[in-house]
Amino acid sequence: MSTDDFQTETALSSKGNEYTITRPVGGEVVNSFSSSNSKENFGISVVWKPQGSAEWIHTPQEVHETAAITRYKLVQHETNSDGETLCTLHFTNTKSYGYHFFDQTGDKYWVSTWLKGNHSVDYKSKKPTIVFITGD
Repeated sequence: MSTDDFQTETALSSKGNEYTITRPVGGEVVNSFSSSNSKENFGISVVWKPQGSAEWIHTPQEVHETAAITRYKLVQHETNSDGETLCTLHFTNTKSYGYHFFDQTGDKYWVSTWLKGNHSVDYKSKKPTIVFITGD
């Protein structure tokens, strides 16, 4: 896919920090999804640590079944003078959710996945490990 196949949007985290979402073209920001999507709201603990490499990590069966995320990679880019690390979370989903990704500071990054497939979130955090995911 070319970069023309994706759209980028800037948003604010729950703590007011700016982050960027990249999703396939055609994806829309929506606040709710119909129940015809045959999915349930969820919350699941994970430990997704930033890595220097860009290797995909397949999620355990529990994450795949609960969150409909089949793989991810959390790439660490740089740390600024404030101690914040810039990271990109890439993930592949098989159901359309509004995902909330929580880092170790308790900040959360919301991503609407109107389309199934690859999505990414660029964010900065002093503790960037993703520790919890919810979906609605």
